[in-house]
Amino acid sequence: MHCITMESEESSVSGQANATLCTESRVLDFPGNPYSVSVLKVGYCVSQPDGYFRADGTVTLVTGPRTILVDTGGPWDRDLLLTTLRERGLETGDVDWVVGTHGHSDHIGNLGLFQKSMIVVGCDISEGDRYTPNQLAEGKPYHIDEHVRLRV
Repeated sequence: MHCITMESEESSVSGQANATLCTESRVLDFPGNPYSVSVLKVGYCVSQPDGYFRADGTVTLVTGPRTILVDTGGPWDRDLLLTTLRERGLETGDVDWVVGTHGHSDHIGNLGLFQKSMIVVGCDISEGDRYTPNQLAEGKPYHIDEHVRLRV
């Protein structure tokens, strides 16, 4: 069993219990139709007494008519990412879309592995050096297909 305990300065001061997530495996699967969601790596964010914080982003795989990876983890997650994809019969070239929720290194640290994918970071959508016009910055959704749309 894998457990992650989130402890913050606030929880220790207020006496509230720390948040703990325990799973039987490192992957959480949520089957669906036409898409299923798998959390390949559970992220965390923990305040530190010195004012800093420790954080590492969640990596999520959405599979169905398209294969979509939401965040790639940090460069230190490269082997974990490649292994969890291979365990599902996927290589980086099989991923149609990679969505980086924002530009922190723990969210887009492996973008370079997905050179054949459509890449979304912030309001930019690109395939290689070709950028797709969109209205994400104006708050309008971008439709990947009839079931999946992106908003920022």
